[in-house]
Amino acid sequence: MVKNPRYREKFSGEEAIKMIVEKIVIRNMELSVEDEEQFEDSGVEYVKKEVEGYETESRRKSASELVRSLLEQHAVETTKAMSQYVVQCLEMYSKDPVNNWRAKDAAQFMVTSLSVVASVQKLGVTVTNNLVDINEFYSKYMEMHLNDIGSDTNSLILKTDAIKFVYVFRNQLNVDKIVAATPKLIQHLGHPNVAVSTFAAVALERLLVLKRDNRVVIDGQSVGGDYGGAITDLVFNQLEKSPSAEKMAENEFYMKLIMRTTVTTFINDRAKISSQPSLVVMAKLCMVVDLVSKNPSNPKFNHYLFETISLLLSRISPATCADIEALLFPRFEYILQNQVAEFMPYVFQLLSVLVRAKTALNEATDRTYLSLLQPLLQPALWESSGNVPALTELLQSYLSVGASLLVSGGMMPAILGIFQKLLSTKQSELYAFDLLTAIVCFVDISVLSPYLKAVFTLILSRLQQQQQQASSSSSSSSHPTPSRLLRNFVLFIAVFSSINAHSLVDLFNSIQPNLLSNLVSNLIAPNIPSALIASTNKQNDCKLLVHGYLSLLACPPFFSSLSQSGNSALVVALISSLVNLLQDPVLIVKNTSSSSTATGTGAATSTATSTSDSSYPSLDDDSSDLSATVFQASFVKLSSIRVYRPSDHIITRNSLLNSTDQNLLFASDLKSLISNSPISDGNAFMNSCLSQLPQDISHLVNTYLLLLP
Repeated sequence: MVKNPRYREKFSGEEAIKMIVEKIVIRNMELSVEDEEQFEDSGVEYVKKEVEGYETESRRKSASELVRSLLEQHAVETTKAMSQYVVQCLEMYSKDPVNNWRAKDAAQFMVTSLSVVASVQKLGVTVTNNLVDINEFYSKYMEMHLNDIGSDTNSLILKTDAIKFVYVFRNQLNVDKIVAATPKLIQHLGHPNVAVSTFAAVALERLLVLKRDNRVVIDGQSVGGDYGGAITDLVFNQLEKSPSAEKMAENEFYMKLIMRTTVTTFINDRAKISSQPSLVVMAKLCMVVDLVSKNPSNPKFNHYLFETISLLLSRISPATCADIEALLFPRFEYILQNQVAEFMPYVFQLLSVLVRAKTALNEATDRTYLSLLQPLLQPALWESSGNVPALTELLQSYLSVGASLLVSGGMMPAILGIFQKLLSTKQSELYAFDLLTAIVCFVDISVLSPYLKAVFTLILSRLQQQQQQASSSSSSSSHPTPSRLLRNFVLFIAVFSSINAHSLVDLFNSIQPNLLSNLVSNLIAPNIPSALIASTNKQNDCKLLVHGYLSLLACPPFFSSLSQSGNSALVVALISSLVNLLQDPVLIVKNTSSSSTATGTGAATSTATSTSDSSYPSLDDDSSDLSATVFQASFVKLSSIRVYRPSDHIITRNSLLNSTDQNLLFASDLKSLISNSPISDGNAFMNSCLSQLPQDISHLVNTYLLLLP
């Protein structure tokens, strides 16, 4: 009501505001007995309440919201009235700090309530009351509580107040004050009171990602010394003091700080981590895994724990690989043998990183890795939906560095059995195509030939089943979005064609003559633009679609069958669909920003574009998906591990695909098809097809062709 402009006059005037502040606000800003008891008895829960606002209906919170509402319409009057009580409380404290410490706690809370106009939990305070000098208040009244770790023995809440002040106003305090506070906060990580040390961890974790003028505020140059080592030593000491694994895991803030410190201090500009810090930290992390794996209890703590391990793994050097494996494998073995379901998806993700660190699996030196393969192929392991994404990526990793060993070991039937299982349900069909893509990318086509007919028969049966279900449901939309299965099928055919279009044509002809041309006409061509709907790398997938389907057109048996039957409609539909694909707004924006001279059609010239999915993932904010706060055995992606895409190997191994953007690739492949017909006397058929293109598509095709030198 007080912030509604309609009632502004009812609350205007200094006396009215003063009465509201005195009778309502001030009385409800005093520290409650319950807060004091929680501070002493359950320090971590106290910090959670203060940081995350668990007690949304507390008296203090309601009073603070009332102050914020008053500030919207009566900023000057409210600030003046509140400031008088702040001064009174500070004077009471100065007269008797031992007995009147609650008055200073109230003063700090009043100043915070009076200063914060707008805030975002991840970013902190974004707008403040310009009538309050935050830096002056911190220097005069808050900083003193951080100067000596042994101070305030009878009023430790004032220490947490000072730490919270730095945390809340980290964006408003001057850089010199932030830099000066950091070593003090590090020191307070070792405080015997868990609330104080935990609040120090919360504040430091946010300060380590704080930026001013696009530069990190806290680094080795500004703080000096091995501050990263000091942080991890103190936090691990606190964890080791925990009376039980359950109590240790309660404090996710400690583990989150270790994760953040690993990012900001041990990983420097994507360089390899120096061996000694990484091994020391890894050994301590393994100690924590030993304890919490016996009875996992806090999913956030566990995620930050494994995120930190994956960060270290992502930057290991060959020199430290054996030492890292010696630390991790006993823990992996315990988790897998005892079926610690909550941790198994994490183990599979970490194993994927270790496997891909190998240039090739060696039967003599990598027996531990190879011995895991047979257990990983057991169907029971794939029954848990939480295991499936990580297991799929792990099998992809094995195929990328050891396909020949898997083939010689007779494992292909079992791997294809896993594919069949994944394809059988809508929830896992995406992973079926991920696995199949890795198989065709890394296993020789001659080895796969005996199995491929059955594989494609399964896919086509599944597609037919879904198409029939979609038809029977009679969707109200005249243009329903293609199913995920269909989109993955369209992309997979392009991948296969990019690798070996001739084998693809022969395969479909062995199932049924003209089956492939019918599929392209009726199912594939209309849905090519939709294949990028859920793509994690639209540029790379667009390249595969363009190159794959133009390679299919350029395949002599396929082109010959089209020419002989006069099936120009298929060629027109396919080229039109690829042109529409290139008009995807995201692709146009990326092309325009990455190089180039844009045309009115969205076509653009470009130099080489990156083939990787993304740069090293940032953990500056809570990028990890921790929505499953109710503990359960589910898959949570480790943010520090890049998404693994075997199809990208096709691009990196092909110089044309690797160095050319999708627009130039389309122009180059199409020009090659026009100039060098796959069959004799095929030019006339191709020119006839091009002449039948719709006018807008024809204009775009010519625009792309003009991009060629």
